[in-house]
Amino acid sequence: MLKQYEAYLKAEHRSQRTIDSYLDTCAKMMNHISKKVSDITYSDLMEWKGTLANLSPSSVNQKTAAVKNFFSWCQSVGYTESNPAADMKRLRANPKESIYIGAEEIEAFLGACRSIRDKAMLTVMVKTGVRQHELANLTIRSYLKMRNEGSNFLVIVGKGNKERKIYFSDEVMDLVDEYVIWRNDHAVNSDRLFLTFAGLPLNDSGMNRVIKNTAKRAGLANAEEYTCHSLRRAFATIKSNNNIPIAIISKALGHSNIATTTRYIKTNDELIEAAMMR
Repeated sequence: MLKQYEAYLKAEHRSQRTIDSYLDTCAKMMNHISKKVSDITYSDLMEWKGTLANLSPSSVNQKTAAVKNFFSWCQSVGYTESNPAADMKRLRANPKESIYIGAEEIEAFLGACRSIRDKAMLTVMVKTGVRQHELANLTIRSYLKMRNEGSNFLVIVGKGNKERKIYFSDEVMDLVDEYVIWRNDHAVNSDRLFLTFAGLPLNDSGMNRVIKNTAKRAGLANAEEYTCHSLRRAFATIKSNNNIPIAIISKALGHSNIATTTRYIKTNDELIEAAMMR
């Protein structure tokens, strides 16, 4: 059944990241309830949802969305007569105010990188606004092809399988070129551009650990709150502070809605005061 559901998700052009997440959630849900899909009830699902109490509201909502989508598909193809997940509700989240990361913080942050790999990798993140999984999927082949052609951008496939261009400044390319030399010297056997020091693919938790440790070495306030996502917010904030139109920032980030981009941009007290004194 999950194989058929996977085929459906692919036909709907869901990203591989979403597909993997949905399949994992549904498999664990069914394993926990231990009933035939057609026998699963709303009460069963709410009991399963109760086991997620240790997760954040956003994580619970992501898993709820996966289960609701799965049972909607089950009903549409006849595996169930009704949708037991139809009345499952999202949890209300109380979003924490995100930290302000501006140009000064990023300069200190990048100056605290412990290796050319970290410096190149984190510079690409803060200068292009890529997501963690987009960075992890960059290939050495595509980067070298870009350099050989004298180009300055790569076409990537982002969230929702949408293509967009990410642009590399001369500063960023110089750093990545230096990293590539190091990479070649260490005979890395992978097509991925950036990897762990063990030669394995990057993952979200490992990347966040590198980011937090770098922020701590830089002596930055709220270093524990630095993550892959906060670097994307920093990209948006710095571009906005440099008077780049929000429509351009939104396109660079791969957002389909400018309202989402607006939430990424943070303003510190000094900028607010300066604006009010004009």
